[in-house]
Amino acid sequence: FVSVENGCLNLYSRYKPKKFYDFKKNINITIPYGVGLIVSKNTFKYGYYEINGILPTGKLLWPAIWLTAEKTWPPEIDILEAYSGKRSNYSNKLGIPFVKFQPNIHYGFVEDKTKASYGAKAYPIPFKPSQRSVTYAVHWTEKFIKFYYDGYLVFQTEKKEILDYFNKEGVNMNIILN
Repeated sequence: FVSVENGCLNLYSRYKPKKFYDFKKNINITIPYGVGLIVSKNTFKYGYYEINGILPTGKLLWPAIWLTAEKTWPPEIDILEAYSGKRSNYSNKLGIPFVKFQPNIHYGFVEDKTKASYGAKAYPIPFKPSQRSVTYAVHWTEKFIKFYYDGYLVFQTEKKEILDYFNKEGVNMNIILN
């Protein structure tokens, strides 16, 4: 589900059911789609990460550009997650039916052991990312994490409790595209 053509990386999703057995729930599970995914060999800490891309169209898709820790989870920085489903308040604005976009930060666990998250919820994007290349970026420093779409700041955090988690020793991240 991965190819390089004319100098461009292409990631595909295809209907290709795969069956698994969930031993905890004692049930069979079918995953209907396979997806293209690449992970960086090197890990990074702090910096400016940018990718230009054209997003797919269709229902039940979840393209993402993200950073995740090499040895633990969380932390995770989602530069872009583009969910498509049956509904979205932004479908008319985007020109793509059923899509919502959001950057997210997953940074720890709360008392009941659920992940702690901080993110923009369904950011309305005033462009058509399936019809042209859009630049998605994150600028990560010790003092802030800022997200940009086509050069516009769309989300940021300077919260100490979040940054403390990312500033720990040994929190190096892989880049993942899927």
